[in-house]
Amino acid sequence: MLKTCILSLFQDRYNKNIIYIHNLSFFDGIFLLKVFSSINNMVVIPVITDSKMFNIELIYNGIKISFRYSFLMLPR
Repeated sequence: MLKTCILSLFQDRYNKNIIYIHNLSFFDGIFLLKVFSSINNMVVIPVITDSKMFNIELIYNGIKISFRYSFLMLPR
């Protein structure tokens, strides 16, 4: 079901969009990486900053979508 949801995002109208996720650096990011990597022909590029996953860039059928960790974007 999660694969179907993720694949439905890969449409021209969502190309280069950013999806913000609050807990990406911890459990949610690791869980999503497993799902992303199980999809054939999907390029998965994780970006790690300060030992935390900041961004996961996905490319599928020429469409690029990024998942970002929202908490790291907040000013401290």
